[in-house]
Amino acid sequence: MYGLNRFLRGASVLAGAMVLMAATGCASRITNLTPSALPREPSGLYHFEVEWTSTQRSRELRPDTIKGFVVIDEKFYPMERVSKMKDRWEAEVPVSEAQNTVFYHYKWEYGTAGFGRVVPNSIRSPVHRLEIVGASQ
Repeated sequence: MYGLNRFLRGASVLAGAMVLMAATGCASRITNLTPSALPREPSGLYHFEVEWTSTQRSRELRPDTIKGFVVIDEKFYPMERVSKMKDRWEAEVPVSEAQNTVFYHYKWEYGTAGFGRVVPNSIRSPVHRLEIVGASQ
């Protein structure tokens, strides 16, 4: 029950942020490119990939300040931009051999131009579910 309440609270915060962005003329689209199921990896590392596009004007959004993360159990795993691909991000994330299901979301922290200073900002995706299938080693 605790997990459901936490999920619903996060969903309401996300909905509020989306309404605020729509009202201010800024829109983002987050597309999860990670499959919903992956075979168990002997290395314990799993590939996460996502596309984040924003219609926020480039003079407002400070590209040099953008940092992306995969968030699992409140742990932040840094993502890197995919070479030669616009707006694509990826990370190799360790997952315990004991876990068969992983709930995660993506988060970006970035700065926007404000009256003579950079204003910190962030956006996050909805929660996603990854099933790890296959025998444990």
